[in-house]
Amino acid sequence: MGSAGGDPAAGGGFGNITGGGRQPQEYSNRGKPAAAEFLKKNAQSASTAGRGDDYVARHPIVSMMGVDECVQRIVRFNEDQRKRKSWNNDLEQFWRPFVKKYFADDSKMLLDVANKKTKSSHSIELRAEILARVFKAKYDAGVEEEKLLLENPCEFLLYSGNIVLDCPRTIIMTIFPDSHVQTEGHLRVTFSQTKQILCWEFSTRRHEEYIKLDLPKQPQPAADDLGFPPAFSSYIKMAEAISRLRKNIISATDELASQKSGRLNNQNQGRRS
Repeated sequence: MGSAGGDPAAGGGFGNITGGGRQPQEYSNRGKPAAAEFLKKNAQSASTAGRGDDYVARHPIVSMMGVDECVQRIVRFNEDQRKRKSWNNDLEQFWRPFVKKYFADDSKMLLDVANKKTKSSHSIELRAEILARVFKAKYDAGVEEEKLLLENPCEFLLYSGNIVLDCPRTIIMTIFPDSHVQTEGHLRVTFSQTKQILCWEFSTRRHEEYIKLDLPKQPQPAADDLGFPPAFSSYIKMAEAISRLRKNIISATDELASQKSGRLNNQNQGRRS
């Protein structure tokens, strides 16, 4: 799968949004060439809807906004995760309020993860009700910090009033005690009108782990072939299975309710006749 291509922390044209503050206008303008591909895909959305293309906006675009409030929302989202240390990474005291602050109640996280060994990809869907546990599990598995680095992000206003933040080249730097993992991919986040996340979509292209050179002995890799800590990888697969099971249960419950309603209607019609 290869390297992500150098350390973006050293530069490489990326803007490290974890620093906070509004991006200058020239940074916003650099996002506009990358918007052409998004607009092209959006124009095709009517024909691709329902065919598994989760990275295309489903509604017509009103305007392209460059870098605006949603980027700043991601800045705070990233920075606020550091506050977990003050709460001892606690689920109830920190992560549940965190998810409530940034995610809508019916939101979801879609991850398309590339396997470095098999060259295959695996799609993961996580619903809002389990996100707090997922975030906690990530840091319990040995992650010290995560940083987002975006190249030419751009925001798009949809007719629905929602906003899509699209960044075709994003790097997530996952910091461990003796190494860090660079995961490169395509980030797309859909925000509601109140700036809550409706859908977080990240499609991985590749990842690479960089290990410190001044260690007394070579450590074990901190990430597996998916780019996750092994303990977290096991947890997220279990969380996905639970999320899928819940979705199936809700679907089956709705179907049973619909069948029951249909039987009652037929019975009532039979009595009237």
